[in-house]
Amino acid sequence: MLKDDQLCTSKDVMRLLAIGQDQIAPLEQKSIIKCISGPTVDGKQEWLFDLESVEKILSQIQNHMQDPPSENSSMITFQKALHIFVKWGHTLPDFVQKIVSKSIRACGRTQEVGLNGFLFISSDIERAAKGTWISVDDAARELSTKREVIISWIQKGFLQVRERIRNQIYAIHPKDFHKFMRLYVSAIDLVKRHPHIRSSEKLIRWLDSEGIHPVTGPKIDDGRGYLYRKNPKLNKLLGLIDS
Repeated sequence: MLKDDQLCTSKDVMRLLAIGQDQIAPLEQKSIIKCISGPTVDGKQEWLFDLESVEKILSQIQNHMQDPPSENSSMITFQKALHIFVKWGHTLPDFVQKIVSKSIRACGRTQEVGLNGFLFISSDIERAAKGTWISVDDAARELSTKREVIISWIQKGFLQVRERIRNQIYAIHPKDFHKFMRLYVSAIDLVKRHPHIRSSEKLIRWLDSEGIHPVTGPKIDDGRGYLYRKNPKLNKLLGLIDS
């Protein structure tokens, strides 16, 4: 049995980690902190926790810190890092578990207390939060287009998504993204491939004259970007690989 000075209350946990009361139970359920006594443990009214298990979280983060990046602008606070995790459908306990398991390492300190006293590298957080999934922003960068164009293609069913985390936040599986790239090509990409035409409008008119029409676009279905389905005729005209 632990002595009184080895125990801490819910308020102590909140103060030490700088978290809300509603986050204590999820942390305990993931075995990140250890509950010793409470209504569902031994019938006692007050929740009591193993103080060492709480302090261990902070000491583990401190002991496994990495060197700060050369660019200070790439460092973010705990709260900003948590926001990225939540954006991808995770919770604070998920984030803390990643930290204590060393999947994520802090890179600096702030003057704040608890978990808020640590800084993280933004790219590490983004990578850990999304895992192997592709974000809308990733897809937009890969296809050299705007975020709203990707969302339009998703909403119209051309780019499949397996999970919608929240409004306009989608998780794209790599297989679905690669399938999209095999099946479709944007007007912007076609302009880059054409040896002479340097305007999307001119290219669209030229393809229309050849009997090749986009499957979506502003003048087709109010889509945000023109998209063509690859076919042998289009492939031959622009030298695309017939897949």
